Amino acid sequence: MTAANNTLRTPARSEPRMTRRQRTLLQKTAIHLVLLAGVVLMFIPLVWTISTSLKSPGEVYLFPPTWIPNEIMWSNYYRAVTAIPFFLYLWNTVLITAISIVGKVISITLVA
Repeated sequence: MTAANNTLRTPARSEPRMTRRQRTLLQKTAIHLVLLAGVVLMFIPLVWTISTSLKSPGEVYLFPPTWIPNEIMWSNYYRAVTAIPFFLYLWNTVLITAISIVGKVISITLVA
């Protein structure tokens, strides 16, 4: 008797499978693209705020709004600082924060 040669043959794949290295590279690329999109979305309000702070008062309310001001108004920063006692408020904030930090450090060392 002769033994029958019954080997199963699977059809060849039409496209080769991705290697582990290729999958990892693809995953990292996708993650980086999503993170980059998040960074862009987070920076849009910051860029808009800086752009608006450099516009003239009339240009702020124009419709449709513009990203780049026609005339850059650096004097807006001077007016913002001098319209109120800004440096007094800043000093009060720094003083209260420093006292709070010193108090917390002292109380934490006593509790520990």
